[in-house]
Amino acid sequence: MTENQINIYGNQLEQDLIKAHGHLIGNKELCRLLGFTNMAAFRQAIKREQLPIPVFGMENRRGKFALTKDIAAYLTQKRFEALEKIAEEKR
Repeated sequence: MTENQINIYGNQLEQDLIKAHGHLIGNKELCRLLGFTNMAAFRQAIKREQLPIPVFGMENRRGKFALTKDIAAYLTQKRFEALEKIAEEKR
């Protein structure tokens, strides 16, 4: 995959996520998008500082939030890492 293909895919994923969730994603959607099976596991990862993206709290709001841009970049990176691994295994 070329860098340009990765950028195109990442930008499209970001736009799709923004349409679905807006520029800021909170608790339940964030938990689901990062692949956690339940909120307890998500909260434990926050407590242990093991999340792969920056999350933050906001005044007068419950829970943690992340920027859609950060989530899209992370998911794109993981997807292309998996594709590279598959390609290497076929060689």
